[in-house]
Amino acid sequence: MIKYCFIIIALLAVSCKKENSNPNSDNIVGRWQLTSYGGGFDGKTYYPAANEVTIITFNADETYLKTVNGNTTANGKYSLGQVLSIYSGKNDNALKFDNQSNWNVISIKNTTLEINSNAYDGGGSTYVRK
Repeated sequence: MIKYCFIIIALLAVSCKKENSNPNSDNIVGRWQLTSYGGGFDGKTYYPAANEVTIITFNADETYLKTVNGNTTANGKYSLGQVLSIYSGKNDNALKFDNQSNWNVISIKNTTLEINSNAYDGGGSTYVRK
């Protein structure tokens, strides 16, 4: 009987996998250009005007700089972590800017960054790596 208990415990220990508790900051570091935003109350998607270029730069020292047509509109510190997502119901990668109290759910796939407010009707933004 003890032999079987040991085998079961060993199998459980081998099959358990630790989830990554923080997103890899190397993935977000760099320059990102806004391509669309929206959602929220009206559910529509909006696109920046042809003459408007919004760039957000994430630095390895957890600082960021947001510019519109080269003019600084926001800067400060950011944090990466995980939050219980309203979208998936699971812990997802998250981003919080120093001037916000709520976490944003983030997704990085290839050269696309999505930042979505973790609130119902909160909206979100899509960026491409530059």
